[in-house]
Amino acid sequence: MRTISIKNHYFVVWIGWISKVISTIFTLINTRLLIELVDINGFAAYSIVYSLVGWISLFNLGLPPAIQNEISKYRSKGKNIDQLLSLSFFLVIVITIIAIFLIFLITFIAKKYLLSNYTFVEFRTLYLSLFFLFFAGLTEIYYRILFAEQKGYLSNLYPSFIHIFTIIFLIALKTFNISDFNTVLVFTCFPYILIFFVSHFSAIKNNKPCFTISKFKSIYSKAKNFWIFAIMANLTLNIDYVIMSRILSPQDISIYNINMKIFNFIFVFYNTILLASWSNITEMYYKKEFSKIDSKILETLKIGLFILIIGTSLVLIFKDLVFKFISVNNLAVSYKAIILTALYFLLRIWTDTFAIVLQSMNNLDIFLKIVPIQAIISIITMRYFGSMFELNGIILGLIFSFILTTAWILPYKYYTIRGKIR
Repeated sequence: MRTISIKNHYFVVWIGWISKVISTIFTLINTRLLIELVDINGFAAYSIVYSLVGWISLFNLGLPPAIQNEISKYRSKGKNIDQLLSLSFFLVIVITIIAIFLIFLITFIAKKYLLSNYTFVEFRTLYLSLFFLFFAGLTEIYYRILFAEQKGYLSNLYPSFIHIFTIIFLIALKTFNISDFNTVLVFTCFPYILIFFVSHFSAIKNNKPCFTISKFKSIYSKAKNFWIFAIMANLTLNIDYVIMSRILSPQDISIYNINMKIFNFIFVFYNTILLASWSNITEMYYKKEFSKIDSKILETLKIGLFILIIGTSLVLIFKDLVFKFISVNNLAVSYKAIILTALYFLLRIWTDTFAIVLQSMNNLDIFLKIVPIQAIISIITMRYFGSMFELNGIILGLIFSFILTTAWILPYKYYTIRGKIR
């Protein structure tokens, strides 16, 4: 049984890596097509709209990790999970109905405060696009269910189809000389709802929506903490475009977007390993196999450092070639920005490892205490350094927010728990 679990883990990781490579290649091609279609101003507006995905995903109310942990617990005890799947289906329906109305408010705020300099963005188009992007958060519920059922290869595979559909739509728009920003925006957001339905049938199967109060209480008790943590994490990691929309030029926003996409390509290799490990760590936790958790932490950190060193070296060597391929407007990133971004992702690898371990163990109290502080520091430092050093200042602000908080507090928390258990 253990051999099968290990083989499945590595299969999930390999599928995840292949999927991420395909997705990133298409993402870079899509970026070039987008810039060709809607120019730098349009791409900057597009970047700001897409940065709202993290905020709209909060509609999932922290359910994805809570449901995954609950299913993993059931599996470790040999229990049937059909009622959990039916409850998940029911909650998705309720959330969607509520979101139809609340996204109007989000659209108004985004149009008035974030996109005020981009008058070509229409309200109805923005609403429709944000509604499509809303399904990215709900689909995460289904991805986590598949991970918990040891079918994480599907969770890693499906996102690549979003980018495949997007490039098909963009090529079609370019072929027919359609370069209207609002049309392009809707077509690039539409694939999210397609993948939502595919993921739904894979995860829920033939189960019908059904509300079970006892199971809802069990999931909600965990989900509410994950949700609060997600809100705080958004204030730390997804506030960058909100601040940049006020202080940076469209060109700098575009450079930041492309630079982060390149490093996210490097980071997803590591993130794939982390997500594939979540359910295994949860089962180890309930079986009290803590020495195996220690080994998993050390193993993944070594892999993460190796991936980052190789990736950063390649970016430094081929940065001009990569940016020339992606951009048609001679956009370029400085060596200083690359080094700062590499340092930021080094901190992400370190902190995300311990964050995943603590979350898989349902230990969220530390996040609820420290992430609000990190969020405040992040907003202040990005605003301050961004005003002084522009693009580099935004990255520097992110770095400071991690060094001063989660980079040392999360490891301390884990080893404190580990010491008490021993």
